[in-house]
Amino acid sequence: MPYASNISIAVLDDNVLESQAIETLSAIGLSYEKYKTANNVYFNIIGTLSDSELNKINNYVDEYYKQ
Repeated sequence: MPYASNISIAVLDDNVLESQAIETLSAIGLSYEKYKTANNVYFNIIGTLSDSELNKINNYVDEYYKQ
C-alpha cells in the first residue's frame, strides 16, 4: 500500500506569494514591517494581536504550507 496515491508539483512565483501575504495582512488590518533579502521575505507584525487576528494569521499560514 503506497503512502501517497497522487502527487502534484506546482511552481509558485515568489512575487505572487509576497503579494498574497501583503493582501492578507492588510485585509486583517495588521501593521507590519517587511524585510527582504536575496532569498527570503520576512514580515514582522507590529503591535498586539487579538485572538481573532491570531486565528486568521494561523489559518493563512496553514493554507500557505498546503500549497
